Amino acid sequence: MMRLFPLLCLVATLLSTVVAQPAAASPFERLLKEGVRVAGEAPERQNMVPDRRQTLPRIDSRQAAARVKQIFSDRKILGVKLIETRGPPVYRVQTLSEEGVVKYVFVDGTSGNVFE
Repeated sequence: MMRLFPLLCLVATLLSTVVAQPAAASPFERLLKEGVRVAGEAPERQNMVPDRRQTLPRIDSRQAAARVKQIFSDRKILGVKLIETRGPPVYRVQTLSEEGVVKYVFVDGTSGNVFE
């Protein structure tokens, strides 16, 4: 029993120092403290909420596809997706050429300009 006493004291000392120290912040917690916007976080919890009134698209996905079809009439439209960013809204239109090559064409959601 006397041999276990020093070992128990050592274990108790180690446990008290481990418990007394605060846990290190995870990378996620550090990002939140620094004010980085986290995807999926509620707008009221975000530090910087973009003004969505200025960035709402003026054209819809059908109009974006129609504009791409006017310029690239030889391509098939495979899909249209609105890309949500802090900047202006942009549609990503997936096209298929006659040679079987898939390419993406982008349409500005406010002005309707088409670019590759």
